This record gives sequence, C-alpha cells and structure tokens, in this order.
Amino acid sequence: MTKWFPPPVIDIANLVPNADTLSPRRRKVLFEILPKVLGGTYKNGNGGNPKWMELGSGYNPTSEIERDKNQAKPGPHTTTCGSLPGYVAKQLGVPANLMRDGIASCGLNAVRTAALKQNAWRQNSAFLQMLASSAGQPGPRPLPGDIYALCETRDPNSILVHIGIVVVPGLSPIDINWWTADAGQGKWPDQECRLVQRNYELATCMMTGESTTGQIRNKRMLAGWVDIDLYPFLT
Repeated sequence: MTKWFPPPVIDIANLVPNADTLSPRRRKVLFEILPKVLGGTYKNGNGGNPKWMELGSGYNPTSEIERDKNQAKPGPHTTTCGSLPGYVAKQLGVPANLMRDGIASCGLNAVRTAALKQNAWRQNSAFLQMLASSAGQPGPRPLPGDIYALCETRDPNSILVHIGIVVVPGLSPIDINWWTADAGQGKWPDQECRLVQRNYELATCMMTGESTTGQIRNKRMLAGWVDIDLYPFLT
C-alpha cells in the first residue's frame, strides 16, 4: 500500500480565493477559529501542545493502550475527529436551548441530528443521483466553513464515520481537489489537528486523503454537510 505523507501546513488565507465573498460567520471560522487549533498535536507519553490543549485536552488513550496489550487484535480505537466541529460550534455560540441537541458534541451522528432539527443539514444530492444511476452531474456542494461528514455505505443516512470542516471544496463544480480541516489525524494513539488535502470523485461521491495509520485510507462517501449559515449559531 502506498505510503501517505501529510501535506505541508499552508496558511488558510493562501488557500481560499475570494474570501471577501463569504459570510462573516464563514470568515470567522476560517480565519479566527481554525487558526487557534490547527497544528495541535498529541504525542503519546508527551501529552498535547498548547493548541491541542485548546481543542482536545480530555483525550486520553491510556485505557485503550492497556486493553490492546491483552488482545490478539488491537482496537477499536477512539479518535478525535468530532472534537474540531464541536469546538467550532462552541466558538460560534450555541443557544442554550439547543445545546442538548448535540451540534457542539463530539458525537458524529448527533451533529447531523441537531442540524436536521434546524433544517441546516444538506444531504449530498450527487450521492442520491448516483444511487439513481444518474451520477456525474455536479450538484450543490458545501462552502468553506461548513461541517462535512463521511459514511462508509451507499446509504447517505447511514452511520457517519468522520466529520471535519470544509476549507476549500474545489475551485469549480467539477474540481476534485479539496482541502479540509480535521482532527483525529496521525497514527493512533497520537493525534493531530491539521489541514488535509483530499480528492472528491463526483462519479462515486467518494473522498480520499486522511490517514490514521500512516497509509492511504479507504475512500469514504460524502454523506452531506451542515450549512453553518443556516444553523442558528449566536455569532
């Protein structure tokens, strides 16, 4: 299997063209909130750096490491991908009466459920076209700052297995080159919060690019995203 190398750390300002056309909320996510935690790392035995402590100070893999010592096959393992969307939501401000819905939790599926309640969840229409055997038509796509979600089955309503923040959803409707901001990166039990370069294949609705093992990970389906301009955040 091909070795995976993380892309270089790049200033978000150099990635996002025409940032002045984005809503104030989206600019806040990209240029105020994400820079506080991008570059956060947790190294087992050494703990987290300051940016990691801002994001995921509660992460502690000790019990899983000890469990693995007594298992022939290690795992499953807790990762921290949900911590970044949860952090972003808290920074934007969640009304007290909506906090219990889970938009600011680390729960992947709770984020989708909370967004559905506020009509802010956007199912991937290209995904639905694919299921109807009419794939290949570029449909709506998320905007910078949205919370995107991946699943592993051909049902966009199935259990989500990864969430992160969209930074660049391609530069055109057919551009396959995306950038996202993601926690839960690196080789477990180490963790990183970083920019990730991904390819989005319109015909299959699959995304590539992340790795928690040092190898290229299996492609996953783009199930949908939370439109952050539609969710009633406080800022």
